[in-house]
Amino acid sequence: MSEIPFVLAQQEKDCMSFNTETPPNPIVDSYKESAFFPEIHAYVTTNARVREDGDFWIEFNTMAGERLSGMEMYINRFTNVEEGLQFLKKLQRVSENLIGFIEKNHLKQAPKD
Repeated sequence: MSEIPFVLAQQEKDCMSFNTETPPNPIVDSYKESAFFPEIHAYVTTNARVREDGDFWIEFNTMAGERLSGMEMYINRFTNVEEGLQFLKKLQRVSENLIGFIEKNHLKQAPKD
């Protein structure tokens, strides 16, 4: 009887085998959140992880509107983390001010023809 194709391929090194050991720098903290807003055709996702050795990465993605205007932001140890943090803080302040402006002036979409 012939051997199972997977076993044969493994013996001939024609397939990848996966290491089942714990990676040397496991993830020690993570933050993941997403929100989908179907009524306004928008979503936001965040994904952040920190490894035991201090390595980290942060992903922030948004898409909004019927024509999908998007924004992506990536922060890791090769980027200017302080600059990214300041941007997020200022983005929060500016977006709060913009919301106030839109609501104060009762801005609305023009009627569709």
